[in-house]
Amino acid sequence: MVIYMKKINAFLGAILLSIGFMTSCSDTTAEITNSQSESSASPLCVKFVEDYQYVWSMLEENFPLMGALERACGDLEKLKIGWQEKVEQCETQQEFHDTMSEFSVNLRSVGHLFFISEDMFSYFRDTYHGLSPEEYPQVSELLKVFDNEDVLETYHQTESITPGPSSEPSSEYAEPISVEYPTEDTVLIHIPDFTYDQTNNEAMLAAYEEAEQKDVKNLILDLTENSGGNDNVWQDYIVSPNISEPVSYTKYILLPVTEYNRSFWEPAGMLEGIKPIEELPEFPSLSQEDIRLCNYFKAETETFEPSQNAPLFSGKIYALVGPAVYSSSESFAYFCKETGFATLVGETTGGDGISFGDPLYFELPNTHYIFRYTASYGLNSDGSCNAEKGTKPDIFCRANETPLDACLKAIKNNSIH
Repeated sequence: MVIYMKKINAFLGAILLSIGFMTSCSDTTAEITNSQSESSASPLCVKFVEDYQYVWSMLEENFPLMGALERACGDLEKLKIGWQEKVEQCETQQEFHDTMSEFSVNLRSVGHLFFISEDMFSYFRDTYHGLSPEEYPQVSELLKVFDNEDVLETYHQTESITPGPSSEPSSEYAEPISVEYPTEDTVLIHIPDFTYDQTNNEAMLAAYEEAEQKDVKNLILDLTENSGGNDNVWQDYIVSPNISEPVSYTKYILLPVTEYNRSFWEPAGMLEGIKPIEELPEFPSLSQEDIRLCNYFKAETETFEPSQNAPLFSGKIYALVGPAVYSSSESFAYFCKETGFATLVGETTGGDGISFGDPLYFELPNTHYIFRYTASYGLNSDGSCNAEKGTKPDIFCRANETPLDACLKAIKNNSIH
């Protein structure tokens, strides 16, 4: 993923502090009922309800993770109706904005699904404007949403943008890495996110070289708080510097190539090489009901070449993982699981790292707010949904044991044997 989920989790966390879970629901259909009748509702309220219903219609037509969403949130029909009752109470656009922000939290970020609040908008738009269309061909289509005149007015933005195009995202949101030696024979690098930051990138390379010079045998990458960023960080600054020969792996990604999703993918040339879903190989844990929207798939093979004449670090590599590992950090965890590049230690990850480019966006027709969603269904090697099931570690930590404790114990046991 190009856009950083750690920042989004901070936004959602702030919202969570101010709301509780919405439990009110009814058994009626999703129409303007109960609190307001269609005849008595204000024109503004009618527009809010139309926009809310548009969210669900867009998801039902284009979002391939509805099954995972229902398993995470419960009965979607009840959820839909319950939150419509709240929307019907909105009298101002600000109230609608706040209600959609609350509603978004209850969707639990399944498949990168959330409402772009006013606090988030500039962050996304600035980041996309900082990317080069040559490096990220999808960005031109994404910016059509963020630069739409009505959208800019809704989010109280001007058309001018300060950042200029570059091949790398801004490092404004990066948190510094840290390096320590928990034992003489082990170096530990804490990587809080995969935001592209040259200072962090160079610090990682320096840490590998220092450990190699000290003849350290074990490298631990602490990703337990890393909820995403840019795949280029782990590819260029973790994998390529530390391999002696090319490493390849293949991802299977299922696609609902709908009219709307196609409008983002086709201009970017992303649909080349896709195949009809009927040609998909068999996977034991694949849910046919889950993938009913998917009519194509792509088998993506990625190969990473060594960036050095010899690996900067030649010892054993471990990665600490857990539920916060999501998006780009999940992508790295899946790579490690498939290739054996690093031994995963800790708990099952948060998932959603096997995707087809960036998540997509749609604009609400009346209020011109924006929603985001993952438009692909990434498969684990057994066919289970990566966005829902994540990646299991090679070594699980026990109750009352941290991933680091479990890792150090495994290193000690390996040295004894």
